[in-house]
Amino acid sequence: MTGPTALADAEADLAARYEVAMHRAETSGDLRDLERLLARAAELLGASNRIALLVECGLEEMKSRARPLTESVEVWEALWWRASAALPSDDPTLMSARAFRARYRRRRGRSEDLEAGVESYRRQWEQRREALGVDHYRTRVMHANLALAVRDRDADGDLDEALRMLRDEVAHRIANYGEQHPFTWIVRSVLAQTLVRAAERAPGPARRAELAGEAAEIAGSLADGRRIRFGVADISTLRAQLVHAHALVLLGRAAEAVPEIRHVHSKARWARVPLEPGWAESLLARAEAGAGEPSEALRWAEESHRLKAGYFPPGSRQVVEAERLLSRLREDAPFDSTHRS
Repeated sequence: MTGPTALADAEADLAARYEVAMHRAETSGDLRDLERLLARAAELLGASNRIALLVECGLEEMKSRARPLTESVEVWEALWWRASAALPSDDPTLMSARAFRARYRRRRGRSEDLEAGVESYRRQWEQRREALGVDHYRTRVMHANLALAVRDRDADGDLDEALRMLRDEVAHRIANYGEQHPFTWIVRSVLAQTLVRAAERAPGPARRAELAGEAAEIAGSLADGRRIRFGVADISTLRAQLVHAHALVLLGRAAEAVPEIRHVHSKARWARVPLEPGWAESLLARAEAGAGEPSEALRWAEESHRLKAGYFPPGSRQVVEAERLLSRLREDAPFDSTHRS
């Protein structure tokens, strides 16, 4: 390919195709369009071109939702180094690669990863504020990511600090984008998830009900809006429904949560939507237990543990929580459900 005009045209065409391919991958779980597009971009532009690297980031992010987390950490480390060598420090593709590298290292769950995740996101947020301005879209994304990292680090005061940051971010996006904008919905979803976590640790039933009630209201509203705009099988719709169902469980309304979680589980399998492994199954186990179905609860807890142990590394928070849930439900289950042949 010769000439700046031809290069610019090719990049613009491939970038547009990338948006379409990513939408299909996220809604169907089918990665073939992304794989073909990456091969085409590497052929036309070279593997180190910013658009080729953008497509590679998108493809690897989709793969990272299902493959073992430790593999994804290695992939993102290598991809970030390649992007760092090829792109200027303020390039959006490099920013994305850096953010994904930090995300999957943080999700690995080791204490040093969690601390490093906070520091990495804080540096990136400060760099984006300096380069792009405090109100820029990418700066706001990184601010929300920093809140997530603070929440997951889980040191004293981190949960309260994360809630404060997320409430500030919600207020900013409502003021600048509107309450019904998808960019606002994203951070409201994160806020609802964080409220659920806070409700799990609330010091008393009144505070738990307050936090879980707020989470249920936010998540229910998001699920309704996303269902209308994006469809019943869209990943953002299904995630909002799981958060809503989790809040219902905490509110003592497990029987209402069971059909909602079963719906999400069924839709995700049918549409090949890559939800976090074991998430729906774990919630269904808790809901079935709360609804008085210990045998069903144990079955789903076993499935959740299998999925989480296959994705997250041993000793991670997610695997430890799955092991604790399984142990508790085994103690509560009828004799015949714990001695299946």
